[in-house]
Amino acid sequence: MISTKSLMILMTILLWVIFGLHLGALHFAWYWTYWWFDIPMHFLGGAWLGGMAILALRKWAPEKTEKKVIVYTTAIVVALFIGGVWELFEFSLDTFVIMRVNDIADTITDFGMDVAGALSAALLIMGKSKN
Repeated sequence: MISTKSLMILMTILLWVIFGLHLGALHFAWYWTYWWFDIPMHFLGGAWLGGMAILALRKWAPEKTEKKVIVYTTAIVVALFIGGVWELFEFSLDTFVIMRVNDIADTITDFGMDVAGALSAALLIMGKSKN
């Protein structure tokens, strides 16, 4: 299991990586040039959300981190909730500002990557602990 201090450092680094990639994507139009570029961004975002959910769980309910199922569920639910808010924003932007039809396959892929990232982060963070 990764220590809380190491996890905080890892989440800070991951946030800066996401931020740098996003700035590069905006500057060089990677989101529009490479149709797949948002897939790893959603994975990384899901990993960051999952890691932050686990940090919050450790701070406010440390006894709950003894059960892996609670940790995994928390990471996934947080990623799905925040991902859902993001997808609503993206849908609203696409529909009412850009005036294009939102692609349901893209939305499903985005949710899948959010969950995959959160679950990967939880597996990495929890490591080989016994519960």
